[in-house]
Amino acid sequence: MIQPWSTGSILRAILASLLLSIALPATAQVFRCVDENGHAAFLQQPCETQRLRDSAAPETSDDGSDPDNTGFCPAPDLDSLKLALNSAFTHRDLNALSGLYHWPSVGRGGAGPILNWLGALLDRRLLGIDVRYRARHRITAYGITREVGNEEEDATGLRLILGSDPPGPADSAEVALVRYAGCWWISETGVPTP
Repeated sequence: MIQPWSTGSILRAILASLLLSIALPATAQVFRCVDENGHAAFLQQPCETQRLRDSAAPETSDDGSDPDNTGFCPAPDLDSLKLALNSAFTHRDLNALSGLYHWPSVGRGGAGPILNWLGALLDRRLLGIDVRYRARHRITAYGITREVGNEEEDATGLRLILGSDPPGPADSAEVALVRYAGCWWISETGVPTP
């Protein structure tokens, strides 16, 4: 005679099948791949099968620095960075301004104070931007004077000239420049100074 299933054996069988169905997908691998434009894709197959590059083995960038695999470069040159800063201030856009910030240098818990600092900058009107250089001096030879140290690779920071609404005396804020993966980024150097 065949004995009927007890309630306990049915529950054990259901529990075992649930555990197996949960455990099987956990063994699947996920590959982070990067296409030729630098956009990330997450696949269940190795990158080579889709003609994509594995993000664990990035290519070197033109300037010899580590590449940025996000495909996002806010400013390939200083003029582009100044235009992007001007646009962020014009639209009072904290997202755009924070997109120009070099976040890899920020440690745990550091984003809040930086976003507050960037927001405080946006409370002011941007009147101008001066580029700060590592070395700036004049050389005169054979009656020709040339400024040396004003090349883009010598840039170390920006002085943001800020105004208020209603118009009042102007003040400024200094931001550092970071060159990373062929792009220019801003970084915090201090608080706005009068």
